Amino acid sequence: MKSLFLLGSPYWCRYLETQFRKEGVEAQYVPHRSILRVFSNCDANLLLVGYGTRFSLKHAAIWLVIFLWWLARRRRENIFVYWIGTDAACPGAGSGSRLLVWLLNRVHARHLCGAPWFVEALLAHGIRAQPVLFPYDTSSALALAEYRPDPIPFRILVYLTRGSWENMNGAKLLELARQTPELEWSVIGMLCSQVPEEQHIPPNMRFLGWVEDPLAVMSLSHVFIRLVDHDAYSGMVRDAQAMGKIVLYSKPLDGVIDISGKPIPEMADILVRISKGEWDGQIDASIKAAENPLPLFSDQVKNLIRALELGERS
Repeated sequence: MKSLFLLGSPYWCRYLETQFRKEGVEAQYVPHRSILRVFSNCDANLLLVGYGTRFSLKHAAIWLVIFLWWLARRRRENIFVYWIGTDAACPGAGSGSRLLVWLLNRVHARHLCGAPWFVEALLAHGIRAQPVLFPYDTSSALALAEYRPDPIPFRILVYLTRGSWENMNGAKLLELARQTPELEWSVIGMLCSQVPEEQHIPPNMRFLGWVEDPLAVMSLSHVFIRLVDHDAYSGMVRDAQAMGKIVLYSKPLDGVIDISGKPIPEMADILVRISKGEWDGQIDASIKAAENPLPLFSDQVKNLIRALELGERS
């Protein structure tokens, strides 16, 4: 079994390092300041996580080391790039970034992406990526799947943060709540005081801020809605799916109601009809979520290991 070096986002590299090691993979996160450590094993695989191709002098130096490491390995194709979030939004912007995209092609890097809709976005920049689900454990959410909240009041849950207000379309969600006054909205991640001053908060929307147990709040809700411009395969969406909640999501997934491009009145109509049991798609979405569960967390990790060709070959 090959060993693996991980470079890129410290949080996610350490996260994957832990999961790989549990599966018996010799994985090691390498901080940028210690990047020369990769030369200790020129037979390892190299995985860049959430790294993207944003150009800077620091990134250029790191890519130079990676290129020299690749040369030392006699040009074997064992460099992988895992696109997992905002890094997939604009990988070829700017001349420096285009140079790095060219370099990735030159070293025969292989690309993985954590969400299926990243495939088309990356292809627009000449990057062909294989979709491989980013491992996320929904077992805690699955344990709450049998709980069904009372039908009244009909509750909708939203996750918002001040830093992602624009990307998560906070103003549109407030307007959507205003157009559904008979429904009860809860927002986790923000307080009222963090909402932009020019926004009017409707009386049927509660801002709970950070909560210690977001899954408990989700279990009390009937619908989870995520209206976002750019997104990975959200962990909260996966938790809601595992619970069997009705999910409105602005990304194309089986088992959710795709609200991408829909005007606010149409989304409001969907929510009202769901709350009254009058929307035909409500049953379909719930059945799909129940019949098409996500792979077990351990299987998600193993699928990624196979995609990285780290397993024993027969």
